[in-house]
Amino acid sequence: MASKVSALRAHRQALVTPLAALVLAVSVGVGVSALGRGATLVWHAVAAASLPLLLLTTVAMIVAAVTVALSASWAAARSLTQAEEPLLLPPRLPMIRRDAPFIVVLGTAPKSGTTALARNLAAIVATEGRSVRVPGHRPRPLCLLDWPDALDADGIGLARYLAAHPTGLPDDVVDLAVPQSNGVEVLPIDDGGPNAYQLRQLLPVLRRYYDLIVLVLKKEDHWLIDTAMELADVILVTSLPAPSLQPAIAQWSNRIWALGFEGKSVLTLNRRSANDPPIPRYRFQYVLELPDDPAIAQPDRLRAAPMGSASPAA
Repeated sequence: MASKVSALRAHRQALVTPLAALVLAVSVGVGVSALGRGATLVWHAVAAASLPLLLLTTVAMIVAAVTVALSASWAAARSLTQAEEPLLLPPRLPMIRRDAPFIVVLGTAPKSGTTALARNLAAIVATEGRSVRVPGHRPRPLCLLDWPDALDADGIGLARYLAAHPTGLPDDVVDLAVPQSNGVEVLPIDDGGPNAYQLRQLLPVLRRYYDLIVLVLKKEDHWLIDTAMELADVILVTSLPAPSLQPAIAQWSNRIWALGFEGKSVLTLNRRSANDPPIPRYRFQYVLELPDDPAIAQPDRLRAAPMGSASPAA
């Protein structure tokens, strides 16, 4: 309706001019007819000219009306096209109200982009996000619990540290974190840890030092996965939009629903393209679709890949 009104306003002059001429021609014709035979030759000439004027103004009114109608339709079609998403659905994400949130990223299958999503999420929040604790400031530092491709010979992973402290977890565990220039500190996870009990001990310590904690969950440990989902403020379930992965998505959906975590879980479809078929939403309340973006590459070792707003998937 608003677009049609704006189109009418733009063509107001095209309607007013022929309408005024039409009213004038009708008025002249009626006036001359009222004078009848007593009219002079001049009035008869004017009456004779009023008939073609009436026809011309009528044609002009029809042309103007058709032009305005077509312009209004085109304006409405353009506004509708601009409002519609070309491929991706609008993102639906839960609200995080905790000061130092804990986000768990897990995948429905290998190579679904779990590591890349977690690393880029931490990098983008550190470089472009805003802190809840201190308004106007960036949320730094962030802690990314990640699985490096390899550790240095003298490097100590989280599992080795936790094994050396079985009775308690001191605060110097944060000294294991490898700082990055973008404000992300990567806490390397090596094979064997943490388990569910250690994660419950570790999370309160990390919350004292970091504004955000992101965990890349790769370990096939049902107890650890269930505990991490229970403690998490948001669970990102990553998957590729391949039809062969639909049973895995349905399995994770049923598991999350059975545990009662559907209110904080997000189905994240990674590398979505125009040729991919739509994926059933199952029981996920929140959905995030990321476009296929060749600018995203796997980072080297512990480094979180920076990705600016120019990236379609950012």
